[in-house]
Amino acid sequence: MSFPQQPQSGWASTPSGSGGTGQGWGQGGAWSNPAQSTWSQGGWQQAGTSQAPYGTGTPTPGQHSPYGTGHPAQGHPAQGYPAQGYPAQGYAAQGRPATAIGARRRNPLAVVLLVMLGLVAASIVTLVIVGLVNANSGVRYANADYTPPPPNLQPEKIPAPTSLDEAVQWTNDNPLYRQTMPEPIRCDVAVADYPSLSDKEKEAFLNEFVACLMTAWDPTLQQAGFTMPRPSVTVYNPAAKAKSVCGDLVPNNASYCSLDQQIYVANDLEEIPLVGAARRGAEFVLAHEFGHAIQGRTGIIMARIAQMQVAATDAEAYTINRRLEAQADCFAGLFMRAASRSLGIDDTDVEEWQAMMEQLGGSKPGKTHPSGVSRVYWSSIGLSTADIGRCNTFTAPESTVR
Repeated sequence: MSFPQQPQSGWASTPSGSGGTGQGWGQGGAWSNPAQSTWSQGGWQQAGTSQAPYGTGTPTPGQHSPYGTGHPAQGHPAQGYPAQGYPAQGYAAQGRPATAIGARRRNPLAVVLLVMLGLVAASIVTLVIVGLVNANSGVRYANADYTPPPPNLQPEKIPAPTSLDEAVQWTNDNPLYRQTMPEPIRCDVAVADYPSLSDKEKEAFLNEFVACLMTAWDPTLQQAGFTMPRPSVTVYNPAAKAKSVCGDLVPNNASYCSLDQQIYVANDLEEIPLVGAARRGAEFVLAHEFGHAIQGRTGIIMARIAQMQVAATDAEAYTINRRLEAQADCFAGLFMRAASRSLGIDDTDVEEWQAMMEQLGGSKPGKTHPSGVSRVYWSSIGLSTADIGRCNTFTAPESTVR
């Protein structure tokens, strides 16, 4: 994510552009206080805020390069992480042959990562499908009577805190944390050969997947007292110097812009290492970006910006933003778990996602985005539970968001 005013969240992390904020998908980025919107004890004065791409936080609307380096085998004490990890069981086995990524299970570096996270077989929290099966009617899907609304291109502004105390309350004790993810969620989006799709086909595919995300999250947010306008997904061509109201749109990235509350995905997203190779790689990235949309509607994005602006040091500000990104990873895991039955998720899919997280985060403590160890950890938490409160990264030990 980037650290512009109202972040634009995304999947990469090389700050560029000016103005606007968003969240993205990668790592890196540099922190700088937003120039267009300022927050003080009296509240926000918004002159135009946005969200940066996945990989940056509240600073300039940066683009984050999604390329993580190496395996996070160093730099993170193992003790900071609870002993629960990969939900390695409970997925509907598809009998798929091992893929290049699936073969990573034999990679010694992966073993190191497992040890660091304390992923002992006896303590693994497995993904459990909660669907109620009736001999006559089959699976009873949660929210079966819900009809996703069309994309809302003119949503109300996302909420902003009026005091620092309120900002801390919104991140640390948000009403969303008291909710449970409904499951199982029905999602009839078939597996696609994503890299081979045209730009229009990618856009249609991703917008169809957003309908599934809305089915899980919209009723849940309503129960917590929030509204959830449906974001649109725009697939853009980086070569055409594409822009959103949050700033420049970069290659190999996906981002959520909090200014217009829409999601933007580069047409070369699959060129990010491991994303294109994963069977559901693009979907997991989109679930992360939708997680930023949830943070926007629940006030978490603006609350985190308020706290970053009064942080005593850049290091403290970066930590706050990493908490936001880690939470989006966890939210993505929550949904993929809930929809795992209808999507046919299996163990290899989980391994592919976690290999993505590991590489995107890199081997060292991150700046705007967490390291690979932290990203694997928080995506695993989401994949292991229906308790949304488990994704409260803002009160978690700092060692888990490095």
